[in-house]
Amino acid sequence: MDSDVNNVNDLEKLEFDAAERVLNYIQQHVKDGRVTASLRDISEATGVKYQTVPRALQRLEAKNIIKLMPRKRHNDPNIIQLVSEVTPVDFLKSRTLIKDLLSELEHAEAYIVKLEQKVADLERKSKKLAELEDTCKKLQEASELLQEGEIISVQDMPGARVVLIRKGDVAGGSAEASSNDTDIKQNS
Repeated sequence: MDSDVNNVNDLEKLEFDAAERVLNYIQQHVKDGRVTASLRDISEATGVKYQTVPRALQRLEAKNIIKLMPRKRHNDPNIIQLVSEVTPVDFLKSRTLIKDLLSELEHAEAYIVKLEQKVADLERKSKKLAELEDTCKKLQEASELLQEGEIISVQDMPGARVVLIRKGDVAGGSAEASSNDTDIKQNS
């Protein structure tokens, strides 16, 4: 009976030693909190028998030191997550942050709509200003023509006023109306 107790204690000591060596391997090869390795790789690197590696991993998982991630295919390497590397997620806080972000996004979208309306309004005003500048140029040209000649007739038409001007001759005489008469249109 005494030898059975020694065998159990020896077995537990061996399994503990194997688990400790496997954990050291994991800690040395961890990247982003994970290790991807086959049982054979772990066995060869640690000197732990191939058949003992799964038990060592299960022991570490049972003590919440590691988490074995599910594999997509049976022959894929093991993905081992160190529990100490996992940051716990506060779902309530995350939900609150998401709600706040959505609210800010709605405010931003409303602001964008207002900005688009302002841009459209500015474009309309810019177009109207360009039309006014064009009208001013035409009025300036008309003013210059009026200073150079004599108004013969003025006719109001829908949307325009027509002015017939006879330009005077520089030498003091007047030119014939047929060759020097000028029409000026002004939008009302």
